[in-house]
Order: sequence, then C-alpha cells, then structure tokens
Amino acid sequence: MKELADDIRSFVRDEPVSVYVEGPARQLVRAAARRPAIATGVVAGLILLGAAGIIGLLARSVGQAQRQAHDMEGSRRVLIAVSRRAQTIDVRMSDLAAEVQAIAGATVESLELDGGAAPVKPPPVLKPSPAYGGALESFEQAVGTWPGRADGVPIPLSAAKLLGIERWLQRALYAGLPPAERMHPEADRKTALFEGKGMLLRCFVGLDDGSFVQYPARVVDPKMDPRERPWYRMGLSDPTLRWTRPVVEANRHTVRLQAVVGLTNPQGAFLGVGGCDVRVTSLARELGLALPGFRRAYLVGEDGKILVSEGLEAYVLARTKDVNADVELPDVEDPELRVRILKSEEGGYLLGAGGKLTVFSRLISPAWTYVAELDAAPYLSH
Repeated sequence: MKELADDIRSFVRDEPVSVYVEGPARQLVRAAARRPAIATGVVAGLILLGAAGIIGLLARSVGQAQRQAHDMEGSRRVLIAVSRRAQTIDVRMSDLAAEVQAIAGATVESLELDGGAAPVKPPPVLKPSPAYGGALESFEQAVGTWPGRADGVPIPLSAAKLLGIERWLQRALYAGLPPAERMHPEADRKTALFEGKGMLLRCFVGLDDGSFVQYPARVVDPKMDPRERPWYRMGLSDPTLRWTRPVVEANRHTVRLQAVVGLTNPQGAFLGVGGCDVRVTSLARELGLALPGFRRAYLVGEDGKILVSEGLEAYVLARTKDVNADVELPDVEDPELRVRILKSEEGGYLLGAGGKLTVFSRLISPAWTYVAELDAAPYLSH
C-alpha cells in the first residue's frame, strides 16, 4: 500500500513512478518541465548555435560559389584569348601560304607560255640589312642563277622566264608586312622590308634544270644548285604545300621556317619547287598576349618540339654546325602538355608548379599548337 501511495503521489507531481521505466527523452522533457527557465535558455542556445552553423555553411557555400565563378570567368577569359591568338596566327600562316601558291601558279604559267622572258638587269646595289643578320640585300630586284652561268654565256630561256616572275615574289613579301605598312608607297614598303618589318624574309623558285630565282637580291654562288637544298628535296618528295621545321640560313645569320610547294604543269609533270622563308624571331613577335601575368608563348610541332619561341634562333644557331642537317630543337618541358599535344587535343589548360597556368590551342594549317604560359593567380583562386 505504501509503494502504491508513493507512486500515486509521484504521478500527481508528474514524477517517475516505480512501475514504469522512462527513456532518456521522457526524462529530458520531465526535467525541462520542472525547470522551464533553464530549459528555455538551453533551447535558445541550441537554436543560436544551429543558426550560426547554418550561416557558416551558407557563407562557405557563397564563398565557394564566388571562387568557382571567379575561376570560370578567369579560365574563360584566358581560353578565349589563346584561341583568338591561335586563329590569328593560323590565318596569317594561311595567307602567306596562299602567296606561295600564287608564286607557283605564276611560275607554271610563265614556263608554259611562249615568251615571258625578262631581260637580265645589272647587278643590284647590296646593303647590309639588320633583318637579315647584317647580310647584304637589295629589295630593288630579284636575282637568279643557273647551271653554267658565266660572263658572256647566254641565259637559258627557263632562267629568263623565272626572272619574269619578280613581281609575284615581291608581292608576296609585301603581303607579309603589317596591314598599315602595305598601304604605303612602294619605296616605303621596300624600306619596311629592309628594316625587318615583314614576316617573310624571301621568296624563291628552283627548277628541275637547276635554274633559281629569289627576291630580295643578294650574292648567289654561281655554283649554287637548288636541287641540292633540303627544301627542294622536300617539294620533290611531296608536292603539296607544307611548312617545314626550322632551318638555318646558309650564311648562319638567321633561323627560318619555310613554306614549300611542288610545281607541276597541267599534264602533271614535275617542274620544280617554290617557297618562302619566315624568320622565327618575326613570328615569335606575333605570339604575345596582352593579359596580366603573361610569361611567354611558343608554337609546338606535332612531334612535341618547339618550333617558334623568342629565344629559339639563338638556341639553334649555337648548336648548328651543318646547315643542311636537321636542327636540334628543344622539347616541350611539361610531360603532360607534351602528351596532350601528341594526342592532337584541340585545346585546354594545365596548372603547374610555381603557380603557372599553361593554356594551349591547336592551329588548323599548319597542324601546330599555340601555347601560352601565365601566372595562375589572376585567373584561378586555387
């Protein structure tokens, strides 16, 4: 009876009874009911802590979203800039290649038509040009040579016809000038070429009988045989137009890229090879980007070798002994970038050591890759 009375009193006071074991949740509720002020304070504190946690999570989420937006905008900005520069270079190379095609067409037409032989001009006045490593050049006319060339020996008809395409060779070099320079009078355009403002160093044609012509004029060895030059052998083996790897100029003054194309008549007979030279330092000046943190840019071939960069000419000249041999070119330093280029990826970016951001975009013709290196900080937050 005493235990029953105790349980009844406990029940009336809303306290635990002996015949029922309460769980932790029920005990917590009962304790809160007995001390409402303390319970309210505890609950309020828990609510504040929860709210603070939620606010912190939201702040981190907002911060993360802002960083992601910053990274997306930064990467988009760089990718667009690199893609546009690659397209610009692509168009520039295609335009120069089109000039070589025009020279080839003019040469074939001149050789096929009766007449067309140009009179032999007196030797030009040559001056040292800084654009040609100090070599003696003249932009007043083209110069040619042929087998058996000697004083008093008549010029062969094929060689005379080659001298007749002088204006096509000259036009190609003018096309390599900056747009503003192309609008100037001819005398000013020649001065611009002499000062090295053009992309092209020379244009030339060599025939299968050994005749040769080039613009600008320079001293040409009478024994020079174009058929022995690497560019001729390349055009002979594959007549389609293509850009070569860098080559060293015969006098070791400059390093050049060449666009060469085989010449064939309407019947498909091989006639010779035409081409043009681009100095790698001139093309390297076209690669820079006006972006914060820009470090350097270069062009890479399909084999992962660097073909054009700011210091490539000095690098190659210091290592070349035989101008007719393949030049030693530096490899792409980043192994991952090299692999992605060898896989012919269209473009992308990599984050490297030292906060370096490398962005690349593939050209169409030639199938090279434009690569730009920048500081990552202005574009990526991590």
